[in-house]
Amino acid sequence: MKPAILKHDHKNELHAATQARLARMLATAKSLHEQGRLRTVPRPAGVSLPAVEPLRMRTKA
Repeated sequence: MKPAILKHDHKNELHAATQARLARMLATAKSLHEQGRLRTVPRPAGVSLPAVEPLRMRTKA
């Protein structure tokens, strides 16, 4: 029983870390945009970015 519970917790931890990383990246993009250093508006979550696409494909396979 214990290993299954630990595995579940670990998965949630990873998910939380990923969410935090994404939030930080989005915040950075927003601040850069406000300073006029980014030409495009940061895309909302759910819209895939070209740079992220290869990583996502690799994860799915």
